[in-house]
Amino acid sequence: MVKFYLSQFSAFSFSAGLKRLLTAVLILLFISPVIAQQQKKDYTLLWRISGKGLTKPSYLFGTMHVKDKRVFGFSDSVMLAIQKSETFALEVHPDTLMSKMFATLADKESRRGLRDMLSPEEYAKIAKRFKQKNGYAMGNIDPMQLESVMRPEKKNPDDKKTFIDAFLYGVAHGMNKPIYGLENAAQQFDGYFGANSDIKERIKNLVDDNDKEIINSEEEMIKIYSTGNLNKLAAYLSLSELNDDELIARNKVMLNSIVSHIHNQSLFSAVGAAHLPGPHGLIELLRNTGYTVEPVKADFTGVANRFNTDYTKLNWKPYVDNENGYSFELPFTPEKTNIFLGLPSVIYTDISNEVFFGAYAILKGSDTKPADENAVLQSMVNVFKKNQDNHIVSKKPVAVNGIKGTEILMRTNGDYLRLRVLFSNNFLYLLYAGTQLENLYTPYANRFFNSFKTFKTAPKANPAWITFKNDTGAFAVHLPSEPKLIVKNIPNPIARQGEPFSMKIYLAMDSVNLMTYLVRYNDYPKGSYLADKNKLFDAIGNEFKGKGSMIGKPHKIVVDGYEGREVDFKLLDKYYCRLRLLVRGNRTYLLMKQNIEEEKPLPAGDDFLESFKMISYKKPQATTYNFEGTDFSVTTFEKLRFIRDSVANYRSFLKNSVTAYSTNTASGGVYGVEHTNISKYYRAAHVDSVYNKLIPKFVPYTDTLLKVDTIVVNNITGREFISQSKSTGDKKRERLFIDNGDLFYMTAHIADEELFSETSNEFFNSLKKVRDTQPIDLSSSKAAVIINDLVSADSVLNQGAKGALAYYDFKKDELPYVYKGLQTSYPADSLYGGPGRLLLNVLNKTHDDKTIEVLSALYKRADINDNMKPQILKTIVDVDKKKGYPVYLDLLTGGPAFKARYNYDTFAPLNDSLDFVQANYDRIIPLLKNQKFRSSLLSVFQSMAGEKDGKYDNLIRTHFNDITAFANADLDKYLSKTDSNSTDMYTPVYYYLSLMKKVKGQPITSTFTAKLLKRNDINKHLPTAVATRIENKLPVSDAVLNKLLDSMVQRYDLMEELSKAKQLARVPAKYKTQAAFAKLCVYQNAIANDEDESAEQLKLLGSITDKGKLFYVFSYKLYSEDEDLRELAISGPYTPGSSKLDFTSYHAYEEQAEKGLTWQKQAKRMIVELKKQNEELQTSAKDVE
Repeated sequence: MVKFYLSQFSAFSFSAGLKRLLTAVLILLFISPVIAQQQKKDYTLLWRISGKGLTKPSYLFGTMHVKDKRVFGFSDSVMLAIQKSETFALEVHPDTLMSKMFATLADKESRRGLRDMLSPEEYAKIAKRFKQKNGYAMGNIDPMQLESVMRPEKKNPDDKKTFIDAFLYGVAHGMNKPIYGLENAAQQFDGYFGANSDIKERIKNLVDDNDKEIINSEEEMIKIYSTGNLNKLAAYLSLSELNDDELIARNKVMLNSIVSHIHNQSLFSAVGAAHLPGPHGLIELLRNTGYTVEPVKADFTGVANRFNTDYTKLNWKPYVDNENGYSFELPFTPEKTNIFLGLPSVIYTDISNEVFFGAYAILKGSDTKPADENAVLQSMVNVFKKNQDNHIVSKKPVAVNGIKGTEILMRTNGDYLRLRVLFSNNFLYLLYAGTQLENLYTPYANRFFNSFKTFKTAPKANPAWITFKNDTGAFAVHLPSEPKLIVKNIPNPIARQGEPFSMKIYLAMDSVNLMTYLVRYNDYPKGSYLADKNKLFDAIGNEFKGKGSMIGKPHKIVVDGYEGREVDFKLLDKYYCRLRLLVRGNRTYLLMKQNIEEEKPLPAGDDFLESFKMISYKKPQATTYNFEGTDFSVTTFEKLRFIRDSVANYRSFLKNSVTAYSTNTASGGVYGVEHTNISKYYRAAHVDSVYNKLIPKFVPYTDTLLKVDTIVVNNITGREFISQSKSTGDKKRERLFIDNGDLFYMTAHIADEELFSETSNEFFNSLKKVRDTQPIDLSSSKAAVIINDLVSADSVLNQGAKGALAYYDFKKDELPYVYKGLQTSYPADSLYGGPGRLLLNVLNKTHDDKTIEVLSALYKRADINDNMKPQILKTIVDVDKKKGYPVYLDLLTGGPAFKARYNYDTFAPLNDSLDFVQANYDRIIPLLKNQKFRSSLLSVFQSMAGEKDGKYDNLIRTHFNDITAFANADLDKYLSKTDSNSTDMYTPVYYYLSLMKKVKGQPITSTFTAKLLKRNDINKHLPTAVATRIENKLPVSDAVLNKLLDSMVQRYDLMEELSKAKQLARVPAKYKTQAAFAKLCVYQNAIANDEDESAEQLKLLGSITDKGKLFYVFSYKLYSEDEDLRELAISGPYTPGSSKLDFTSYHAYEEQAEKGLTWQKQAKRMIVELKKQNEELQTSAKDVE
């Protein structure tokens, strides 16, 4: 099986990649359903086409896409028919298909990523399978390459080099037959590998290991095919397979191609055998067209064995690269591509032998600045050695046609590569061939390598620099020559399924002074924009992440009034570059000048960077569109793209939001329009109040509102408001229009120069009313209609009215409607968002003298939903604390207990007034008998016990036995539950332990905690139980202590408890060293800053001293961080030789590790911040005391 792997930039990590591409080509050449040397009765794979005026017969042969020797038992007639035919055809032409594949890989279309096709679990599973099968990591592989390399196959020692189809292609090529494709290669590629194909499903199928089933099925088909009997094949294929719509459509295309050829030249067509039989197969289609199609008599005398690809008889043609000064010979035309190493390479893949040949050239010097031959050659060899996937098997000097160099045999991920690294005329040349070892030293391969020649390129004059102007990109710059345009699409990191970033790259070279100049610009993908240019500037180092290092720090520049950053950079740590990154609205520019001589600094003298100017934008073509679903129109610069809210938000007074956006392709500016309807339930005093309510919501706290103006556009009144970013100074222009029930919001993310331009004004002034709209009454009461619609059978009205309770501002004179609404029992009252609960929320804000009376009566109603009662009780207190608390307690203690799902609201009034609990303790304590109430009520008592001034200590101590009366029963229930983490039993046990810590020496504490120690489960309160016993001076075994101390998560708290109890001696010495304690403090500090985080791979880097004190330095990775990001942390100060451990705080400080800075330097700087932090913690601790 051939494999082709194309990874990211890495010299010759693509050897295995090219093999995969070979297989992908071969798969696509014959994507029909897959279906040895002996006499075969009824051999009917070869058919003669004659009649209908043909002067010479043509032939049709059915193939199978396997290497198994058994299927290569051709009849004599097969090879003789190829020899007799004037032309040869496959389903698609390999060369055309290869061009399409290279173009696709170079394009790197965003939706082809494996991570977009698979879930994280599926991706991990297939990556694991890939590694197991191939012995190396999957890497950044294209889906079509993955499919080829993971294709199940049974390997036999006598397998042929390639598949039948490719073998016959080689035989025909050796006879110098013209080769045709019966189908359009690009269409077939897109149909099988393109964005709209089922490749996603095929890749998902690779996740599961069903190789054995596939291999068994293929084995059965091989046996059938090797009989050569087409009838048996047709019988094996189901009727549905032969009548497949896609197969029939392809058969018709092939029929038309065959017919178009055979009247001019006789043709041998090799197609997948499944295309031949059946009522819609090629045989029947040709007969129906009027041709005579009959099987060719099959003899097996061994004639076929004499045919093979004879490369000595092929027409070897020179390939000449005049720009880079070299030539070589091949019997094929090679393909130009930039996908390898990002360099212009030429390559040919020979599918007949599954071998590829290629070359590329790099200019390394000039006549005035000649390169060092030995240094250049050695540098290239070092590149190969640096890649750990490469193993150099052999290396020897070589001289070819007077050119000196090095020949290397290299093994990469199981595949072999033959390389020749040559130097001539200041160029580094690299010739290569792969992939199977037996193919690399054949006369065929040797002829390619030995045909290589170089010649002196015509010296280029160094004329005065040109001014290159680009109207689309809106810039002008001085360059040494007319630049080449490269368009590169980068996957969108914001929306993985979205439109990619399209980079326009202009590249020019000064071959005399060995300098390259690059200008790149890009707009943000349609519908997105640059929200914060400072974040882009801060990330300038990521632009060439892993490809070199920055020299110094970026500094601010301003070009034509626009801010940017400039920084020097060392590409691949050997080529000096200078970068400029500029932002102009929604467009970014990157300029780079590079010295292509290794280790040579940038020379002075050119004005490339200084000459860059931003020129005026082109005037875009504007078009007026009706805004979808409205009676209005707007003018934009390309067809509007509408995004409708997929989920209705009933809790907003703005309904049915539709957003549309358009990009000004001349500037990259994004223009947006949003339309929404004002709800019929909304009330406002007047339209001005709506503007006053909404405009501040469009201006974030990071911006400043500069001004608001009343405007009239096409008889529609609105507001224009201008804001400015506090951090970047960028301004933003926005407009709101309210016309009856329609609200339009217009905005633009554009450069300052475009803000009030003719283009911008055309958009902002374009809103027009196409037809009259219905007026609405904003100021009238909507209370009655809201309450009535709450009981509507129409779900839209019902949900709309319920949602209105979140935004409608009820007045006191409308309370009767609220009271009326509360008399209804709603099906959703058991839910927090039910209508009844929302009506209670209204009463929190608006109430009168009758409210408590109404709520009390509501509570006592027999049909009231129990889940409403907690909120009723809380609302009674919230409405009027003085009158409400007595009523609340009477209702809570006076009637039968209710069964609500949650009781937080039930006891919130008690948590809010612990004095009330103390005063009414005797009435409250009986509520503990209710299991549903117990956890919430214990929380109240725990809060009382935790009061720092000890205000309620006497009450808790006096009534401790009453409060813990159910402790043992609750603990037994908790320990008996399989889901012991469920909060109904977990939290009471926690509260009991907290109370036992507070009230020490109680008899129950020993037995209660002993049960938890006996269970010995860290997840079942063991750490808290141990701490409780330590504080109560109860024994804890060393085994239990050590179990907890061995846990990084539990260690600090337990050591702190032991320190308070003066039992630190029980802690193993390995945990009490300064370094170990510092590590523990760093760990605690990391999780204290974010309880959802965890400090992984925490390791000690070393220590530094400051004013006689020690500070320990650690690195770790946060769980949520990227793999290559690390945190640097310090802990201290520690006195050298001291064994004292300080638990007053963690004494730790962390920040993200800076690349390019040693940990020692960064830690030194961090000491200042740590000391400052320690002082602040010390001060706050004193304030608490």
